[in-house]
Amino acid sequence: MGGYISLYATMKYQDVFGKVAAFSPIFGFNKAPYVAFINKEKMKEDVKIYLDAGENEEEFPLVYFAR
Repeated sequence: MGGYISLYATMKYQDVFGKVAAFSPIFGFNKAPYVAFINKEKMKEDVKIYLDAGENEEEFPLVYFAR
């Protein structure tokens, strides 16, 4: 859950966090509300995200993070 909450915190508090490394975020845990949150929160251009997931992780459409 560390990658999940790290990504959430960075998106929610972009004025505090400018970079995040999210390792193996478990998006399948709460997918629909998380996707809604991502669509609502607009990422600032200067926020940097490193997202790392293994091949056995649940698929998550990265298009939600596109600017």
